[in-house]
Amino acid sequence: MANQLSGQTGATPRTYKAHMRHEKLSRDRYSNQFAAFLAAQATRLAGGSTSASIFAKVVKYGAARVKAAANLAAIP
Repeated sequence: MANQLSGQTGATPRTYKAHMRHEKLSRDRYSNQFAAFLAAQATRLAGGSTSASIFAKVVKYGAARVKAAANLAAIP
C-alpha cells in the first residue's frame, strides 16, 4: 500500500525488495550452481558470449531453451 503521508505512490521500496527476494529467478541468480550454469553455457555457446549476456537470454527465453540451443544464433 502506498504511503499517503509522504506523497509516495506505489509500493514501498521495502515491500518490493521483500517480494523480489522470494522470486525464483532472484534466488537462482545468486546461487553458486546458477553461476556455474551461466559460465558453462557461455563457454559452450561461444561467439564472444559472457555470463551476463547468457543471463539476459535466460531471463527472456528460459534456462531450458538456452540449454537446448546448439549455438548462440539458435536463440533469437
